[in-house]
Amino acid sequence: IEVPVLAVGGWQDGYSNAIPRLLAGLSGPRMGVVGAWAHGYPHTAPPGPNIDFFGLAVRWWDRWLRGDEAALDGLPAYQAFVQEGVPPEPWYSEAPGRWVAEDGWPSAHVTGERWVLGEGGDLRAVLRGDLLGLRDWRSWGHRWSGWRSHRASGRAW
Repeated sequence: IEVPVLAVGGWQDGYSNAIPRLLAGLSGPRMGVVGAWAHGYPHTAPPGPNIDFFGLAVRWWDRWLRGDEAALDGLPAYQAFVQEGVPPEPWYSEAPGRWVAEDGWPSAHVTGERWVLGEGGDLRAVLRGDLLGLRDWRSWGHRWSGWRSHRASGRAW
């Protein structure tokens, strides 16, 4: 894909890794924003903080459809919300945290590590490629196949 792409998503969406994965595979102009919100428009979707999505979209279109070279001045190529830890709750309107920015994605400042739960429930880095496997479907939990977004109902899918 070589056309300009503005990709926006939320960490609490079922497709939370789509934006960084998409940006990493694009060769043309690109910008990504990932916020705290669930599946929905980022100016209204819970939880906040929300962004001025329409303002961002207009700036993007001004740059790539109208040719206004200054329309995106001051905006990084990738912005992501880093949420602080919160106690489990069925609903919260605002997620505590901070925004971080990078000049591009993938970032030279980020490295990947793989972590797993150990036999005793401890969190550890994967060494030598060893993984703890799930032995049968009964160990996956009662609703292992169901997907729940932020504030989703309790009905089975």
